[in-house]
This record gives sequence, structure tokens and C-alpha cells, in this order.
Amino acid sequence: MKKTLICLMLLGLIIGGSGFASAAVQKGDTTLTFDLAFTNTETDYGTFDRNLTGRVALGRFLTDNFQLEGILSGVTGEMEDGALDYTYGAFLLRPNFHFATETATVPYIGAAAGIFHIEMGSASETSFIYGGQVGLKQFIRDNVFLQMEASYLMTEVEGTDMDIFKILVGLGFKL
Repeated sequence: MKKTLICLMLLGLIIGGSGFASAAVQKGDTTLTFDLAFTNTETDYGTFDRNLTGRVALGRFLTDNFQLEGILSGVTGEMEDGALDYTYGAFLLRPNFHFATETATVPYIGAAAGIFHIEMGSASETSFIYGGQVGLKQFIRDNVFLQMEASYLMTEVEGTDMDIFKILVGLGFKL
């Protein structure tokens, strides 16, 4: 999955690397996005059930290309074998680079870092989480866009690595 995400990010760079100015996004724009993610979480102990994850993001364009976002996301479910219930959530800060285009389609690539909290059975832990993402904003009106994204996040829980891969679709608004 790591190789797939890296390939998607490189494809985003190649496709979106050219262009001059984007009429779709510009310095000072604030965005609010609501996403649903198809989430796959893997650890050394096993794979969590694949779930739908909810996410809300608030972002601000610091330049015509650079956006800083704050994100809240969470999920609840059980391990594949049904032996253990879990709930986890994250707060992430994400700098994203949006490639300049002259169309309503705006590709982006970025990094993410933040706080991750998980409760599994009677145990709970808070840790650092980090990763990256690649995506597209497709504007359907001047202030409304559809968002599609692939993200890969990594953290460590109770001494074991946890890899979280998400495919997201959502609806966003320029405020």
C-alpha cells in the first residue's frame, strides 16, 4: 500500500505540475469539507475491520497554492476476528500544496501530523500520527467542490506499528 500511495502522489505531481493560476482557489480562501473514508487499518496483531470513517476539515489558503488544514476524524469497530472492539480518533494539521490549474479540477499533495487516540477493550493510548495524502478538488460551483483523496497515516500503539490507509470522498465549501 505504501508503494501505491507513493505512485499516486507522483502521478499527482506529473499531472498537476504545470499551470499558471487557478481561479478555483486563491490566497485567503477558507474551506470546510465533510468526508467519508473507506478505511483499512493494519497492525502486527491483525487487521481491523474495514470501516467507513467520518471526517471534517477546516482549511485556509495562505497563498494561492498552500493550504493549512485542521482535521478531526474518528471510527469505531472491531478486529477482523471479532475478539476486540476499538474506537479511535485523530486531530491532524495538514499543509497541502494545490497545483495551479486553469480548470475547475485542482490536484493537491500534502503531509499530515497530529494526535491519535485509541481505545481497545479496556486499554487506551494517545500517540503521535503522521503521513501524507494526494487528492483532487473538483469545483462544481464557485464555492462548492467534490473532494477525492487517498491518504496513508502511520502511528505506534503499545509498541506496535499501525498503518491506516484511507480512500475519501467528500463535499466541500469555500466560506
